[in-house]
Amino acid sequence: GDIILSVDGVEVRKIDDILIHLQRAKSVGDEMILEVLRDGRTTNISIILQERPNGN
Repeated sequence: GDIILSVDGVEVRKIDDILIHLQRAKSVGDEMILEVLRDGRTTNISIILQERPNGN
């Protein structure tokens, strides 16, 4: 599977790094850029944050 290397240019060492970034700097509708290692190559993925569905 993919390995997340950075979020919005900030290095990720553990899942908590992503959660802290989401809590401090992001809101629903914001864009987030993930740098991921996929099949031995790095690539950037842009995502738009959405509200979690009810029940999750």
